[in-house]
This record gives sequence, structure tokens and C-alpha cells, in this order.
Amino acid sequence: MPYMGIESLEVFYDYEDKGIILGVHSSNPGAKEFQEIEVGGKLIYQIVAEELVKKHGKNPNTMMFFGATYPEELVDIRKIVGDMTMLVPGVGAQGGDVETFVNAGKNSKGRGLLINSSRGIIFSNDPREEAIKLKDQINSFR
Repeated sequence: MPYMGIESLEVFYDYEDKGIILGVHSSNPGAKEFQEIEVGGKLIYQIVAEELVKKHGKNPNTMMFFGATYPEELVDIRKIVGDMTMLVPGVGAQGGDVETFVNAGKNSKGRGLLINSSRGIIFSNDPREEAIKLKDQINSFR
């Protein structure tokens, strides 16, 4: 997460051929303990997203990390980041509902989500089949 200050990220932007994924709101249950503290009428994760968009929102190598287990908050973040692509973990073992978070987080083009389901695929009986099933399910809500 960029809590050390936005300038601490500048070194990563020197590598124009690389991408950077910045944590805004994680998918774990304890995420709210700090990421949803209110400061000046806004939640910390909203402030972080706003600052990242101000500094690096136009950079095509920038992506934000936002947990699928918080779809209501994902709606707020989409308003802040616009069409930026987001890495979205928390599907499968953590309980993120595919339909809910795709509808909450897709951008104006019906895209903008890089969805991660690690344990749900890796520990299934047929990882390839599980990945195809998840892909089809995601695409049905785009």
C-alpha cells in the first residue's frame, strides 16, 4: 500500500515498461480496521485512491488492488478511478460473489477487472476446468 507517501512510488514509475499495482483495499476481514478509518469525512482507502489518481491516474501502467469481498466499497472506488483496471482478489475461498463484484466494479466498457482466485482454482480437483468455469461466469455478467 502506498502509505509511505506517493513520492515513495516514483522509483517504480521510472520503469516505463513495467506495471505497478497499488493496494487500496484488501479482501481480508480485518481490512476495515485501518483502511476504513474516517479522516476529514472520507475513508482512508478513498483518500489513497484519490491521491493515486491525481498523481498517476493517466499512467497506463498503474492498477489498483481492491478486494471482491467489499462490493459496496468497490462501487465508490470505481467512481474515483474511472476506467482504470483493478486487480480484484477475494473470489472463491474468501467468499467474493462474482455477480455482485463484477456489477459493482466493471468500468464503462464492461471491463476493467483483473480477477484473482488462487485457492479456488489451485486446490480444486481440476484447476483448468475451474479456471474456465470462473472465466465463463465472469463473462456472463460483463
